[in-house]
Amino acid sequence: MSTEPRTTDDLLADYGSTDPVGDNEDDNIAEVDDTPKRRVAFTAMEIAEQVYQCQNWLAEGIRPNLIRQRCADRWGLATRTSEHRMSAARRQMIADINVMDRSEKVSELIEKLETVIAHAIENGAGSNAIGAMRLQTELLQLNNKHRAI
Repeated sequence: MSTEPRTTDDLLADYGSTDPVGDNEDDNIAEVDDTPKRRVAFTAMEIAEQVYQCQNWLAEGIRPNLIRQRCADRWGLATRTSEHRMSAARRQMIADINVMDRSEKVSELIEKLETVIAHAIENGAGSNAIGAMRLQTELLQLNNKHRAI
């Protein structure tokens, strides 16, 4: 028995070829691309769509942790990026409210409440009609205790 240490190639010879690509010496060794992959950049339109979807989810009352999960599932966003999208969605919601004329919004709500009252009365849902009327009174500020009727 030989006491000389065997090389790794000698040890691997028992298991087959030591050539990583194939048995043929003429084969080129495949280059391994180990450079880090650059993240996929979203276009401004895609980001706007993501922010809009986050607005909808926030308006639906979905919890932030579920929104982060949905962002990861749908677009592959990291937690931090999802937080930025939710923050942008909240800022957009505030901006939308700030540009709105108060009297126009109140008049829209009053008209919607008129529809709710009419449907409630038609369907015999008196408590819904009363609730809608109470909300109308609050919007029109007719519930002022100091006002004479």
